[in-house]
Amino acid sequence: MRSALSVLCAAALAHAAPIAHAEEAWPAREVKMIAPFPAGSGATDTIARLMAERLRVAWNQPVVVQNLPGAAGSVGIGRLARSPADGYTLATSGDAAIVVNVSLYKSLAYDPVKDLVPIALIGRVPNLLVVHPANGPKTLPDLVATAKARPGAFSFTSNGYGTSQHMAIEQLKRQAGIEVVHAPKPGTAVQDVAGGHVDAAFMNMPVALAQVKAGTLRALAQTGRVRSPMAKDVPTVAELGLPGFEAVAWAGVFAPAGTPDAVVRRIAADVAKALEDPAFRGRLTELGVEVAEPGSPEQFAAFIRGEIPRVAELIRASGIRLE
Repeated sequence: MRSALSVLCAAALAHAAPIAHAEEAWPAREVKMIAPFPAGSGATDTIARLMAERLRVAWNQPVVVQNLPGAAGSVGIGRLARSPADGYTLATSGDAAIVVNVSLYKSLAYDPVKDLVPIALIGRVPNLLVVHPANGPKTLPDLVATAKARPGAFSFTSNGYGTSQHMAIEQLKRQAGIEVVHAPKPGTAVQDVAGGHVDAAFMNMPVALAQVKAGTLRALAQTGRVRSPMAKDVPTVAELGLPGFEAVAWAGVFAPAGTPDAVVRRIAADVAKALEDPAFRGRLTELGVEVAEPGSPEQFAAFIRGEIPRVAELIRASGIRLE
């Protein structure tokens, strides 16, 4: 009897050992990083690719960015929420899919609080208000005056409903007392404004700065509380007569709910190491990203819980609602 029991115990231990080893060895294979916007369309995609490369080096495993655009990030984040909670599917998401769409859409395929694990905040991204370099308004007051002269005809584009650019348009409408047409076209905002097809746009700083420097677009204002070091000559919207105006995107890393805590902590620690590296911080800063101070998953989760009701109030006051 004792001999049989010993054999069974040995067999159980032998079976458990590979499982324990597999957990300790994470990541033992390729990790997928979902970017819920079109490739090259904005800050979230750029940040996802930069972070994926740093994590590839840290983990000595491929970290492959998969673009899953749609519904201001909700398509990609919905896929994340339905993925196995094993640490091999992550996402770098902006604020739209996490704190905006829950109030903007009547229903979502996921609950951002219950179905996701916030791992680490990477940074905040101001937007630039841009127009055609030759034919567009020369200043923000000019833009407001033009829009008032053409009620319901002055047009804006953005990366999609629910994005920080869309929220900036809604804030501008409310505070400046203007009516404009919002025609979101993810991935084509630069071409639409530069080609004269749309009057203006709010764009993420990393995308807009390159176009402004190239002379393709003109920047009228930026949407942070203070001027970004990368656009010191561009005033904030608040400076130009709309006090309290702020429309800043943010990006962070997420995993499906139920992901092992040890894996979550490992990812958070490796993201923090990347953000503490001067070279990596410098690269993000050059793109107009305000790098976040490393924090815990709990701090990131608390930040999100505070943002959801704040954004919900803005959406309620703006009267916008999507099916």
